Amino acid sequence: MYCGIDALAFLNMPPEAERVRADDFITWVDRYLVFRDGLKISGIELYAARCAMVHTYTVEAILHRTGKVQRKIGYMDEALPEIQGAADVRSLVLVSVRGLVDAFGAGVQAFLKELAKDDARRKTAANRLLEMVHEFPVSGQK
Repeated sequence: MYCGIDALAFLNMPPEAERVRADDFITWVDRYLVFRDGLKISGIELYAARCAMVHTYTVEAILHRTGKVQRKIGYMDEALPEIQGAADVRSLVLVSVRGLVDAFGAGVQAFLKELAKDDARRKTAANRLLEMVHEFPVSGQK
C-alpha cells in the first residue's frame, strides 16, 4: 500500500518537482485517502507508519521518537469501524488492512477523476507514467 501511495504522490507532485518528498505523500493522503464513513488517518501519521514499516518493519518511526507524530499505527484484518482507538490510549490507533486497501482504491479513482478535468496535471502525470517501471516481455521465456 505504501509503495502505491508513493507512486500516486509521484504522479501528483508539482510539475517542477523531481522526486517525491514526505510532503507529497502527506498531501496525497490528506486529500484522497478516506475510509468508510468518512474516517481518516492524517497524512503525517500514515507517512510515519510507512517509514516505520519500510525502514525497520516496526510501527515506530523517527517521527514518533522525535515527538512529531504521537499515534503509532497498528494493523488488523477486516474490522468495522476501520479505524479504532481506545480513548485512554492516545499513542496507538488500529487500522483495518482491508479498509486501507479499499480507501486507497477509492483514492486512486478520485485522483484520476481530478486528473481528467485538469489538462496540465494530466500531462504532467502522463509524462511521469512513462518514467515508471514497466513490464516488458522477454522472448523465449514461458
